[in-house]
Amino acid sequence: MHLKTLLAALLLTPAVASASQIPNGDFELNNGTSYWSVTSTTGHSVISNMPGLNNAAYLGGFDNEVTSISQTVTELDYDMTDLIWEHNITSNEPCGPEYDMAWVVAHTPSSGWQYTEIELCNPGGIQLFWTAGVLPISGNAHETLTILVVSQTDVSVPSTIVFDNFETQ
Repeated sequence: MHLKTLLAALLLTPAVASASQIPNGDFELNNGTSYWSVTSTTGHSVISNMPGLNNAAYLGGFDNEVTSISQTVTELDYDMTDLIWEHNITSNEPCGPEYDMAWVVAHTPSSGWQYTEIELCNPGGIQLFWTAGVLPISGNAHETLTILVVSQTDVSVPSTIVFDNFETQ
């Protein structure tokens, strides 16, 4: 499935909030569901508690699944240059775009749609560390920022990507 098809299928009416940071970017408020719209083709709980850690967004983990989280933040109080986050991948999948994938997508009126693609693969299995993610965006103060995060798994070996700590800078 192409990214444009995923965007059209999954970009629902997002939660809206006014703030100077990404509201509930760490998924801690009200068990993580405040401000975020969540979809899962398998119906599993996407925002939950990782053993020994705080809440995070778990995308993937099942065969042939599409999972998404989205949020729109209105009127940020400052100019934006980057969307940043942390993620952790658990996978035994081979690498390549025909396998499990994730996308982090952002939109501002001044920059349009920007995205980065993340291959959900790790031939070594569990990744025991968090990786910093950065998506360059340009947004002016008082603009709207829309965030969409999507994962898609195939029917072979399911992968999971865990996201936490979304912020702008």
